Amino acid sequence: MAGPLQSSKPNPALEATSHDGVMPAYKGGARCGAGACSPQLSQRLNHEVAAGCICVSWRSFVWPRVLCHADIPHEDPGLMFRDGDQDSSGDMDEKEMTHFFGPKRDGVSGYNGKVIADMAGGKDRVVSLMDKNKNGKVCADEFLAHVSPSYHKAIAAEDFDNADTNSDHFLSLVEYKNSNYAIERVPEFIDKGFEEHFKQLDANEDQQLSKEEYVTAAGEDHFAQMDYNDDGIVTYPEFRKHKHTHYWTQDGNKEVPPEADNTQAGFDQLDLNQDGKITRSEEAYALMPSQEEVQAQLARGDDDHDDDHDENADIGAED
Repeated sequence: MAGPLQSSKPNPALEATSHDGVMPAYKGGARCGAGACSPQLSQRLNHEVAAGCICVSWRSFVWPRVLCHADIPHEDPGLMFRDGDQDSSGDMDEKEMTHFFGPKRDGVSGYNGKVIADMAGGKDRVVSLMDKNKNGKVCADEFLAHVSPSYHKAIAAEDFDNADTNSDHFLSLVEYKNSNYAIERVPEFIDKGFEEHFKQLDANEDQQLSKEEYVTAAGEDHFAQMDYNDDGIVTYPEFRKHKHTHYWTQDGNKEVPPEADNTQAGFDQLDLNQDGKITRSEEAYALMPSQEEVQAQLARGDDDHDDDHDENADIGAED
């Protein structure tokens, strides 16, 4: 088993355009049969590959236990796996899985792995579903492939409900423009971009979005959006295609001169082991704060307090 993957050094091409600089990576990476285990879009991540760069705002980077939709725990899958991988080896062994998927004792903090196990029919069942290479362990890529889709669909459903201001169970164009998914895809807040994407989502062309139409698109996790052939890895051509089709810009995503195109720099920043492809674990952990930073912010209890003082917090789409 290979040693831990390390975060690449800060890339000057990205450093100049990132909001808050480059965050340290998870260092518990190892290679297993499912891929390189090293690990958006969540509402709090603002993880975008827009205008040729990775834009990351870590103004608030702690997700756990902030929302409640159905029975799906709204806890970031990357943080959940890191919590379960107690020895930072890149996978959870039998002892770690028993602890992670078992009941939490009163007064003991931790992520809600038991909910995931219960939804699958118990710990043994969920491990069987996750452990694709049948080595008796669950690596980061295996865990994320199982958990991330449900997590992001739950986030999208919650986002739909929040955007549905008149509670008619549909989104008008005006309501859609203020959804997290719409704003993420049109970073320049231009009406034409919102209108084009709204039409793409409106499958039955009735000038409104049902929750099913919205969640089908908005509920796809960031890695799955880029993995066009669904093979569990993202190549550079896929990464580049996503940047030029997922995000709307005024220039119509025209090709930029090579000297001004930093798409490769963005790809390299996520490709932690520099093997020419991005795994789920690399995409999840490349720009994630360290465990110590997460725990420190949880201890301070300052999850979202900066929003009230952020002069840009209420900037929205054109009306």
